[in-house]
Amino acid sequence: MRKNNLVNLIVDIFAFATVLIMFGYVGVDAVMVVLLIIAIPYLMITKRKHLIGSLFIAFMISVVWKMIGGKYYHYSFNKLILFGINLYPVFLWTFGLFTVALVFYDMNRFIRKKSSLTKFLIFSSLFWFGLLLSEWVVYNIFGIKNLATASYSGIPFLNCIHAPLWMQISYFLMGPLYFILLKLFKRID
Repeated sequence: MRKNNLVNLIVDIFAFATVLIMFGYVGVDAVMVVLLIIAIPYLMITKRKHLIGSLFIAFMISVVWKMIGGKYYHYSFNKLILFGINLYPVFLWTFGLFTVALVFYDMNRFIRKKSSLTKFLIFSSLFWFGLLLSEWVVYNIFGIKNLATASYSGIPFLNCIHAPLWMQISYFLMGPLYFILLKLFKRID
């Protein structure tokens, strides 16, 4: 079991690094389509098809979020449009939430006996770190900017998450909400 968790963690890190590299060489839309196509086969190859439900929960959170904050998303590329809906934030939120869940699941042997509160804090901290890192990379390195919220100030010192305060707060609450839903639907201990 330990060796399998380590292998899964290495595969997850490699997959995440590959996606970041792909952002630099191919369009964001192509990366999102590839992620959509390979997500479920990826879970099956890594013998984690039991996590498909967690992927679905992440996707549903992303769809609901898009319904709430949809008018606040407009990018210069806007290629992933389906029925007038920009799918970029839906896919990216799904990918971001689920990536944190994968890392958390891979850490299970270290945190299995911890309290629910400790697990909540670990999951939330992983999410917040991942959120800030990915937002900083996407905005400052790849230059992907949300034109609808460009006039708002970002997180101080990081120059990212340029959005109204209620959106910034919502961003930071997404990870804890995802953890609670995973717990409610018995996807984590």
